[in-house]
Amino acid sequence: MPQISVILPVYNAELYIKDAIDSILNQTFTDFELLIFDDGSTDNTQSIISSFIDTRIVYSRIEKNAGYLNLLNKGLEVAKGKYIARMDADDIALPNRFKKQVDHLEKNTEVGICGCWTEFIGDKEGIAKLPVSSDQVMHAIFFGSPTAHPTIMMRNDLLKKFNLRYDNNYYYTEDYNLLADACVHFKIENLPNVLLKYRIHNTQVSNQKWRQQFGHKCNIQTKLFLRTFDSPTKNDSQWLYTFFSEKGIPNADWLKEVNEYKIKIIEGNKKKVVYPHHILTRATNELFELKVKNNFYKYFFQKYYNQKKYNLTLLNSFLHEKYRPYKYLGKKLTFFFVIKCLAGYKKTVILSE
Repeated sequence: MPQISVILPVYNAELYIKDAIDSILNQTFTDFELLIFDDGSTDNTQSIISSFIDTRIVYSRIEKNAGYLNLLNKGLEVAKGKYIARMDADDIALPNRFKKQVDHLEKNTEVGICGCWTEFIGDKEGIAKLPVSSDQVMHAIFFGSPTAHPTIMMRNDLLKKFNLRYDNNYYYTEDYNLLADACVHFKIENLPNVLLKYRIHNTQVSNQKWRQQFGHKCNIQTKLFLRTFDSPTKNDSQWLYTFFSEKGIPNADWLKEVNEYKIKIIEGNKKKVVYPHHILTRATNELFELKVKNNFYKYFFQKYYNQKKYNLTLLNSFLHEKYRPYKYLGKKLTFFFVIKCLAGYKKTVILSE
């Protein structure tokens, strides 16, 4: 049995697939199977893959498009390795990636998933320095995905034990949802080493499906916090989703509800011990503070800045708001808003003359 099963789904990846496969075959850790699932590519992807002669490659072509997540789950089903590594068709793994990740997992048996830092290539430059320790990852998971999906290596036995799979209900955020489900069962860490070159280009899901991603992200955040409730209701779920998606209507009652939910989450976690108390408390306070600001920003932007008519009446209402919208819109937007109101008033006076 191979030590690692690498899951590599591909679709019309002729531009990058050769470099991606080369980077896996050139790993210093050589005991792996490379499971390539071709989701009915119509370009030269198939011929490029077929040009490789290596017994570690297990190539499957699906003539009828099955979908990315179904291919990932198929990979989880057939993987024989002790560890399962993810890889994408447009990225490049550095030669020592597998060795470093296997060494870390072998030495730290409490860690179930191990990612790493990445270097951006393509349309963006820089290094993504992700949270490293399990405590840092646990804190970060309340804000978004704490790993780069194509970098992760997972323990196959733990995925099976806790029935962890990719959920089609969270398309475009499937990795975040998997990690959110996994974090209550075992530790997740990132190595503080750049072990993968992560390609950025304008056809990526993150550039085209960001609205869906944001909605799914808010659903996952809602799920994370609802775990601390004894008997969560539909109203609890709806309130948290509305809050995280920044669609709240800020007022005194709303601010009271924000505080009540914070207390309910923190006290519920004390009782149920779903997450480490100090991490959950800090994350709740920080995330709720951020979302309060964002909800106020969106509300005031829509109410004042995004108006067709600017005049002194609107400016007067703005300046006498109980919750001081200029705190949330910032100096720059507030300055332009005031100028627009004054200009609108001047235009009205000129027209009346």
